[in-house]
Amino acid sequence: MSYCVSNCAPMYRFTTSLALFLAISTFSATRIRAQEDVCQNRTLAISFLSYQLLPVSGITPADLKATLHGKQVTIDSIAPDQRPHRIVLLLDVSGSMRASWNKEITLAEMFFDENAQDSQFALMAFNLTAITSVRFSQGNAAVKSELEVMARLPQDDIRGSSAIHDAIVSAVQLFDHPTSADAIYLISDGMDDASKHSAGFVDRFLQGSSVRLFATIISREPYAPFGQGDQLREFSTMVGHSGGQLAFSLGSIASGSNIALHPNPKLPLTGDEAVRRFARMASRDLEVQLKLPAPPSKYEHFRLEFTNAARNRWKGTFIFYPTMISPCRRS
Repeated sequence: MSYCVSNCAPMYRFTTSLALFLAISTFSATRIRAQEDVCQNRTLAISFLSYQLLPVSGITPADLKATLHGKQVTIDSIAPDQRPHRIVLLLDVSGSMRASWNKEITLAEMFFDENAQDSQFALMAFNLTAITSVRFSQGNAAVKSELEVMARLPQDDIRGSSAIHDAIVSAVQLFDHPTSADAIYLISDGMDDASKHSAGFVDRFLQGSSVRLFATIISREPYAPFGQGDQLREFSTMVGHSGGQLAFSLGSIASGSNIALHPNPKLPLTGDEAVRRFARMASRDLEVQLKLPAPPSKYEHFRLEFTNAARNRWKGTFIFYPTMISPCRRS
C-alpha cells in the first residue's frame, strides 16, 4: 500500500477532473445515442383507402416496402391510431371568399361534425392576418358555437387580402408538442396574395412539426384558382409532403358539397357522403412504426408502396402518407 506524502492536492484534482470528464463524456454519448434512436424510430399517420375513400383493412408490414432516399426502411408495425387527435379548422375570410362563404361554413361544419367525437378542435379565421377564434383549451363546444356565429357573419366582414401561408404557420403554433396525429384542415379558394412566408418555408415548417395539412379548395372548375401554374404545384407538394390530402369542392357556389381529390378530379365522389369520407382521413388513420436506415441529416424523400407479391391483392388501394421525412433535431 502506498501513501501520498507530498503534492497530494494536484493529484486529487487531476483524478477528480478525469472522473468528471469521463462521466460527462459517457452521459453525452448516451444522450446522442438516445437522440439517434428517437430520430431513427418514426411514427407516421397513414391511410389505406379505396378509390371511393373507404378504408381498406388487413394490410400488414409484409405487404409493403418502404425506402428513404432509395435506402430500405424497416416497417415494424401497423395498427389503428389510438393517439389523441387534434385538428385546427382554418377558415379563409378574405374578400375573395365572400361569394362562397356559405359553402365554406357548410364544409367546415361537416368536417367538425364528422370528427368531433374522435378529435379535439381549435378554430382560426384569417385574411391578411391570422385571428385565433378558439384555442384547444376552450373545448369542442366552443368551436361549435363559434362556427354557428360565423355562419351569420355579415358579408362586409369577409374582406381583405389572403395570407394562406402565414395562416398555416400560425395554425401549427397552436399545437403544444405536435405529433403526426395532429392536423390542419384549411378551406379556401387557394388565392394567396399577401403572405410573408414562402411555400418552401411552410413546407419545411410542416415537415419539422409532423402536422399534416388537409385542404379543400372551393372552385367552380378543377384547379381554377391556381390556373395550371406554380401555385397549385407548390401547394399540392406541401400537402403531400405533410401526409395530408388536397381536395376540390367543385361546381357552382350554390351547389351541394361535392368533392374531388387532387391529382385526379374525375374520381366519382359527389355529394355530402364524399365530404364525410374525406373528413374521416384526418382522424381515422393507422399508426405506422418505422425504423430508418440512419438518422437523416437533411430532408429526405420517403416512398411507401405495395410489394410485388401484394400489389395484385390490394389492387385499387391508395396509400396516403407523408412523402418527405424531416432531419433530426439536435438539442
